[in-house]
Amino acid sequence: MPKFLITGPSNAQVRFLCAHGAGGGMVSPFLDMIAKLLAERGIAVWRFEFAYMAARREGGTRKPPPKAERVMDEYRAAVSEMPRDGTAIIGGKSMGGRVASMVADDLFKDGRIAGLTCLGFPDAFVEQGDQGQLRSSYGLDAAGIADRVRRSLAAARAAEIAEAGDDDVAELAGAAAE
Repeated sequence: MPKFLITGPSNAQVRFLCAHGAGGGMVSPFLDMIAKLLAERGIAVWRFEFAYMAARREGGTRKPPPKAERVMDEYRAAVSEMPRDGTAIIGGKSMGGRVASMVADDLFKDGRIAGLTCLGFPDAFVEQGDQGQLRSSYGLDAAGIADRVRRSLAAARAAEIAEAGDDDVAELAGAAAE
C-alpha cells in the first residue's frame, strides 16, 4: 500500500493523484509548489512514490528507475487506495505523468478518474539519444540553422552567410555589401 503525502482540504471534491518524476521523489520544490497552488484552489493533492523511489529515500541504493511499464500496477494500486467519492484526476511530473497516461484509459472507462494531467515533459514524447544527433535531426544544430537562414535570405535575395564569421554584425554587413 502506498504512503501518501496529502496537501489540501480534507473534504475536497476534487483530488489529484500525483506521481513523481524518474529522478526525484514526491517531495521536491516543483511538486511542493504544484500542491500548494492546487490546494489554494480547493483541490487535494495526493502524492505518492513508486517503490524504487521510496526505497531510495529510506536509505536504499540509488538505482536507475525501472521502465514505466513496470510501475503501472503501482499506479493502479495508488488509485485504488483513494476515496471513491468526488472527482479523481491522475497525473504526475515527467515519468509519473507518463505512467499515469499509460493507465488512464482503463481507469477512465471504469469511471475511476475524470481526467489526466501531465506536469513537465514526459520522456515518452521526446526521442532519446545523443544531444548532437537529436539537434541535427531537427535542424537545430549550426548547419541546420545556417541552412534555414540561407533559405530565408535567398528568398529575400539579400545576402550570403560568411562561413568563417563570428557574431560580429559589421563583418557580416561588409561581406554582404561586396
